[in-house]
Amino acid sequence: MEDALAVYRKAIQHEQKGDLDAALMSYRQAFRLDAHVDRAFHREEVLRANLQGSIAKAHTGAAPDVLQLTSELQQLSVTQPAKDQHAAPRLLAHILESFPDDLKFEPEDERKPMHLNDIPIEMWYLVIRKLDVTSIERFAQVCRRARVITVDPVYWIELVRRTYRPPQISTPEDLLPVVQKYDHNFRQLYIEHPRVRMDGLYIAICHYIRPGLSENSWVNVNHLITYHRYLRFYPNGQVLSLLANEELNPQQVIPILKPTLRMKGFFIGNWYLAGTTLNIINLADASGKYVIPGHDFETFSSSISTAGISRPSPPRDDLERSTSTGQPGPSTTSASTTSSRGHARGHGGHGHGHGHGHGHGHGHGHTHSTSEGPAQIRYVFDMTLNVRSKPLGRWNRLDLVTYDSVNLETEEVSPVPLKHERPFWFSKVRSYSH
Repeated sequence: MEDALAVYRKAIQHEQKGDLDAALMSYRQAFRLDAHVDRAFHREEVLRANLQGSIAKAHTGAAPDVLQLTSELQQLSVTQPAKDQHAAPRLLAHILESFPDDLKFEPEDERKPMHLNDIPIEMWYLVIRKLDVTSIERFAQVCRRARVITVDPVYWIELVRRTYRPPQISTPEDLLPVVQKYDHNFRQLYIEHPRVRMDGLYIAICHYIRPGLSENSWVNVNHLITYHRYLRFYPNGQVLSLLANEELNPQQVIPILKPTLRMKGFFIGNWYLAGTTLNIINLADASGKYVIPGHDFETFSSSISTAGISRPSPPRDDLERSTSTGQPGPSTTSASTTSSRGHARGHGGHGHGHGHGHGHGHGHGHTHSTSEGPAQIRYVFDMTLNVRSKPLGRWNRLDLVTYDSVNLETEEVSPVPLKHERPFWFSKVRSYSH
């Protein structure tokens, strides 16, 4: 385009000088380089004229008194205006009000018809409902007519109702004060009010250093261990958690991260959102080694309390039990119970299974399994995270605040160190199929 504009400018200069042959040749060359070079040149000239007009007004305007201007600038420097959360929507509303009423879709080639103008507005709403928010906003950037269509509250009301319901909010009645807070601007509500995104996964990439062995005493060998944590949220309040080592990359994990997954490090729990605080409770080992009280693996549903207050205790039996409380970190410690023949065992449930003990895994003491089936689970995990928006995108970061191990028999809560944990970042998933 730049080459075409340069040739087009030369053609105009030749035409102004009266050299019509050279001008005609330059015009032909410019249009061969870009068929719409004349429109681009016109837009460039309009922008240049507007800029020059603004500069001229700034220089020719009446100059105020110097002392008065200095005083006003000093006042501006010390005044802290209150943050108006409605400033951006008001600006958008002001821009929309400046649009003419008879907006239409204009074809790029003026000689061709524009059939989009024949579509009634009701049909547009049906089409928009089929799009995700990103596609809607991209469509709105096409032209002013598209922007007017996409800000209509008909779509945004439906989207807010589908999104902000338990466990995104405590009760459906809590949505009314939120709507009033944003002055019934449902588009602004959807953009600015905290929510957990369910159109993808939250992934944390964690690292730690593990000392190695060396035959040479002068050489220290250290291994950089990388592992990933995955969180997938469902609208019914269920959450899937997976800790996988570096042998499985995200491209391999995403298609298999479903409630039917059975592998080491896989957990199923419940979640609910309170403001910007995300609570994940009752994370239980779903690798298939243990029986989870109140959980039906056939329907992938759980009756464990979503309030995180009461937790069912597993039934006792005559078998000997051994427990171990696990903590993610290089220095994992195991504490055996007072059972006469119990022994501490790390089960790698939410860890890597290579001995370094990252994750939930070593926190699951269990009853020795018998031929009748898997053992009863005795430990679950709770996590508290903050939902944030950084640096681009909305609600795309989860900061891990607390991480606790809960003994289902004694209700004892043991905090887990967070030395090596990193924030979760959102990654949109188009399809979970292979």
